[in-house]
Parts: sequence; structure tokens; C-alpha cells
Amino acid sequence: MRRSIYRSALWRALAVLGLFLAVAMLIWITGGGAQAAEGGGSSSLWSDLPRWANMVISIGGLALLLLTLYLSTRFAPKAGLDAAQLRQAEIEKRLDRVEARLETLPDRDQVHRLALDMERQSGELRALTATIRPLGASVTRIEEWLINKGDRRS
Repeated sequence: MRRSIYRSALWRALAVLGLFLAVAMLIWITGGGAQAAEGGGSSSLWSDLPRWANMVISIGGLALLLLTLYLSTRFAPKAGLDAAQLRQAEIEKRLDRVEARLETLPDRDQVHRLALDMERQSGELRALTATIRPLGASVTRIEEWLINKGDRRS
């Protein structure tokens, strides 16, 4: 996301105000000092007050401009916040789906019990196979006897 110096109307307004005051300071520096020197006469606090006020306002404007530029880089724009909130909502949805899937998966104890059950069933199958082999041999002998008996009659 591209970061912009001016992110909202408030920051733009403050920057324009600071720029205006900075221009006033430049005008004062280039022309104001020469006009005061041409006036001659005695210098008093009241006669120098407008000149000093212009200088203070100008320096304040420049400081305001710099502060505005600094602060505008520190805060996220509303569009950026909205985009971040949308992304956060998407991530939360994905996290909810993952959590829902994890809830349906067996935990460690259930997997252990499944493994034990499979081992038990494997042992039962081995025992069943051991008992079926002699039965298969018996069936084979009976079939041979029946076949041989059928051959004797013919």
C-alpha cells in the first residue's frame, strides 16, 4: 500500500495553513525587515510588536507545517484501516473454519485407543486365520471324497 503524505482533509487543511504561514514568514524576511529599517525614528516595544508578531506567527506556521507532515505519516488513512479490518475479518473466518475442523479430529487419547483397537483386531484376524486353515483343509478333503465317491459309481 502506498503511503501518502496527506491522508485526510484535516491534515491537508493544517498543511495549507502551515504553508500559508511559511510564505508569510518569507515575505516578512524579504520585505518586512527592509521596511522597518526605512522607517527610522525611535524603536519601542509597541512599534516593533507587529514585526515580532509576524516573525512568531511565521515560525509557528513553519513548525505547524513540519508537525503536520510528521503526524500525517504516523496515522493510517481510513481506507487503510478499512482494508485492514476486512483482512482481519477474513482471517477470523478462516480461523473459525480451521477450529471447527480441529474440533472434529480425534485427540491424542482417541488416536491411542484407535491404535489399540486396530492392534486387537489384527490379533483377532490372525487367530481367525489360524482356525480357518484347518477348516479349509477339511473342506478340501470332503470335496475330494465326494469327487472320488462319484467316480466309483460310474
